[in-house]
Amino acid sequence: MTEDLNCMSYWYPRIKGLVPTPQTELLVLSPEDGHDMARVLDGDSPQSIERVYRFVAEAAQRMGGYPVFLRTGHGSGKHNWDRTCRVARSKEIADHIHNLIEWSHLADMLGLPHNVWAVRRMLAVEPICCLPTYCGLPLVPEWRVFIRDHKVQCSHPYWPPRAVNIGLGKYSAATGAAILRYQAAPTPAEAILYAEDIGAVLAGYWSVDVLQAKDGLYVIDMAQGERSWHWHGCNAQQTSKERGCGSGG
Repeated sequence: MTEDLNCMSYWYPRIKGLVPTPQTELLVLSPEDGHDMARVLDGDSPQSIERVYRFVAEAAQRMGGYPVFLRTGHGSGKHNWDRTCRVARSKEIADHIHNLIEWSHLADMLGLPHNVWAVRRMLAVEPICCLPTYCGLPLVPEWRVFIRDHKVQCSHPYWPPRAVNIGLGKYSAATGAAILRYQAAPTPAEAILYAEDIGAVLAGYWSVDVLQAKDGLYVIDMAQGERSWHWHGCNAQQTSKERGCGSGG
């Protein structure tokens, strides 16, 4: 069976200990269990769901309690922050699992797999603001670095203006100025170094997402470069298109 390179179960073990990442526990179920879990959307309670529930509850306890960050191997549904990835108390676990399965079925034309689950320690951050349209998702300085064939290709702010504007709705001049400063600032050198370290062990074309927490920078996500959103107008993006790679979405 071909490995799913975009799944966290592939890339996370390869970068754990190589660069800073949030404390993470993974549960890897069979693809059959993943299909079985979808029955929860019809009101059933398959055993596979019970396994995920116990995993989340026990992992949260080992991490010192709530909140914790919950995601599947393919994503967190973070634009529904308080309904999906941010689990603030144990009684929310079941609803958040349900919502992430639902998000997985809507996020891609064919649906995204949800047989891999991750619980992560919630990083302490200093957000620029929170995005009410995205269920209170904190907008934290974050950057995306692209690596191709072991070398850094380019880097960009993770949050482009359109996504921020949709998430904010109305906002003050001070908030707008702070966002512009973030978007105009260069990618931190340390984030580039982390991407270079990852490029040294992973071949191919990848995006690496690096977030600024209170205690430093963390690599929080990765995906194949062809499937990753790319800042419009980047010269490297045009080069990728010429090679037939595209910019992802």
